[in-house]
Amino acid sequence: VAIFGVACWAYLGLGAYLDHIEGSVVVSGWEYISNGMPLYQLQDGVPRFATYYGPLSYLVEALVPAAVKASITITKLASMTAAAATLLMMAKHFLSRGGWDAASLGLFYLAAGMLMFVPQSFWVRPDPFEILLVATGVALAASPIVIGLCIGLAVKFKIHAFVYFFPILM
Repeated sequence: VAIFGVACWAYLGLGAYLDHIEGSVVVSGWEYISNGMPLYQLQDGVPRFATYYGPLSYLVEALVPAAVKASITITKLASMTAAAATLLMMAKHFLSRGGWDAASLGLFYLAAGMLMFVPQSFWVRPDPFEILLVATGVALAASPIVIGLCIGLAVKFKIHAFVYFFPILM
């Protein structure tokens, strides 16, 4: 978990994005929130951006910069918060299920898995939020209403995100 935290800190201090789509996600959300421009714009019949995510992908990423002075560092905070919340939620879930030994082992495997996909685990895209919603579904699997809400929110990030919940539903 500490190594994952160091990777997040390094990315936060980078002052740039590692992927060309990260900036377009923030810009689209920012333009919608600040100027009321459509999220899915066409320019001369051609999409302005090549990647179309669900509307929550853009809106969640633009909320923090809209609330405070925008910067590249600020735009990364929402995704990193989602990644940290995933680790905390699952740590609590593991602890409640099997005690400290199970929690430390489960958290180790989760953090190691998230490290395998650095920076995708916390970059400025819908992925950290989808992981958080799936973790919420796992932690609260006894509540069909919560799982339904998580699925409903997840498909607002990516239309195919309901597939991630199949194991929980089974």
